[in-house]
Amino acid sequence: MPEQEPGHSVGEALLTMLRTHDPDVGATISVEHAGRVAAVLTHAPSGSAGPTASCTATSSGGWTARVELQTTRPLPDGVADAVARLAAEAGPSILPSFTPDAEDLYRALFDVNTAIKLLIDVDSGAIVDANRAAQEFYGLSADELRKRRIMDINTLSEAEVRAEMEAARTQRRLYFNFRHRVANGDIRDVEVYSGPVQVHGRRLLLSIIHDVTERRRLEEQLRQAQKMEAVGRLAGGVAHDFNNLLTAMIGFGELTLEQLSADSPLRENVSQMVRNAQRAEQLTRQLLAFSRHQVLEPRVLNLGNVIRDVELLLQRLLGERHVLRLEIPPDLWHVRADVSQMEQVLVNLVANARDAMPGGGEVRLRAENFTGTSPVRLLGGTMMPGSYVALSVVDRGVGMDNVTLARIFEPFFTTKPKERGTGLGLSTVYGAVQGSGGFIQVESCVGQGTTFTIYLPRFVGAAEDLSRPTAAPPPVAPRGTVLVVEDNDDVRAFLCLSLRLAGHRVLEAPSSKVALELGRDGDAPDLLITDVVMPGMNGPELHSALREHRPDLRVLYISGYTEGLLADEIPREGTRFLQKPFTRKVLLDKVAELLSQPV
Repeated sequence: MPEQEPGHSVGEALLTMLRTHDPDVGATISVEHAGRVAAVLTHAPSGSAGPTASCTATSSGGWTARVELQTTRPLPDGVADAVARLAAEAGPSILPSFTPDAEDLYRALFDVNTAIKLLIDVDSGAIVDANRAAQEFYGLSADELRKRRIMDINTLSEAEVRAEMEAARTQRRLYFNFRHRVANGDIRDVEVYSGPVQVHGRRLLLSIIHDVTERRRLEEQLRQAQKMEAVGRLAGGVAHDFNNLLTAMIGFGELTLEQLSADSPLRENVSQMVRNAQRAEQLTRQLLAFSRHQVLEPRVLNLGNVIRDVELLLQRLLGERHVLRLEIPPDLWHVRADVSQMEQVLVNLVANARDAMPGGGEVRLRAENFTGTSPVRLLGGTMMPGSYVALSVVDRGVGMDNVTLARIFEPFFTTKPKERGTGLGLSTVYGAVQGSGGFIQVESCVGQGTTFTIYLPRFVGAAEDLSRPTAAPPPVAPRGTVLVVEDNDDVRAFLCLSLRLAGHRVLEAPSSKVALELGRDGDAPDLLITDVVMPGMNGPELHSALREHRPDLRVLYISGYTEGLLADEIPREGTRFLQKPFTRKVLLDKVAELLSQPV
């Protein structure tokens, strides 16, 4: 720091003030800021040393002046304090020609800052200096960092790092995205702003570094969620169109079988066609489960009971080389979910665990109560603090790398041979859990196994009876007038033919507009059978409009893709739903059930 004899400056004026009271006074005046001394003015006493005095003062700008005096006679009260205050206000300009010390200025700019900063030699890549924030971020002391090159920290190759340093030196680029290694082995995502500086004639790069690891993780989760949502919409749309085709194929195939004699040579061909269409139906159901556009029947249930109900099925699924171990506490909390979907989730996850251990092994199926105390980012969103039931499926199989983990819930993505998997098993799990308001956590390590954990919100209340009642005999089918509204010509033709053959009077409409005209001007229908998603007025809106003239009009909704339009409809009396595709028998049974209900 500068230390000079007084000249023509504020300091000279202050000494003149002191000498008017004591011509032989000696003085030392120092000025500092934030604990660092910026300037010192000294004046030796001209006579023998006398009494000493000291005082300090701080200016509004943060400068602190310290005044130490050696006098040959007492000074008037307040003189020393006044000198200190004036020196603090003057700051470094107490000296005649103030030039801040390079080291003090450098430290003030470089070190006293929360931003991570490195000084890097352009030629060698050596780290010349690191501020305190950098030492904390990398987990290394300043001396340890000075022994390293930036190539030791950056995950790029040495040639790539040198090319980027040259871009920064020539200012072709000043902003970079890198990945840096820290002392504990972690890799952190960083944004770097780097540019050339001269320090004591040495060419250096000053790099200001921002840790963006958490931001990158959240961005990736958002991209993944958006991708899954887009794929889900596509899957739902495909399933809708495909289900219309399958409904007509299965329906007309069954009608043809009824008209063929038992010994007809065509019977087996038509039967095979119907069976293949029914197999294709399973694919569309899985697509709808993934896209969360199935019509669910959520019930309050105990997952432990659901697991025990399908235990035998799961054991058969695993085969002789695998062992199923259940861990279910007696006090497991209740959840609200669709029973069939939860059974499908169990089957798919256990099958996945089996395939991960081709040589055999143990599959653990664990259910437990879980209380979260802080928000956690999981697949499906942020799981907030609260009570959940956690369902885990654990295997010690081949495990998965990060690349595979990023794609496992995508429809049709599979690591299995083509003949062994469709790639829809885990996507079905994803859709079912999302539809139940739950979350999924996947932990996997190559060669060590995988754990899938599903969290479903706790439901406070009694569980419903899940026992399957003995099927009641189908009701005697009454005849009635049925208004059929379906914009797909083939599906509408199958519906109308099936109903007429069963003895019903059928009013046929290809659109909601035609249906409104028939419902208002023609004979009042006893039952409305309508598609859910249609151009213009949708199914629920059509039913509401027709009820203005026929308040007791019953409705059977049919659809391969509901777009969530039936959330408030299905619980109502006189309302039922059929998921496309369906058989003629299922259709007629549902019609008979609705027409048998009292008006």
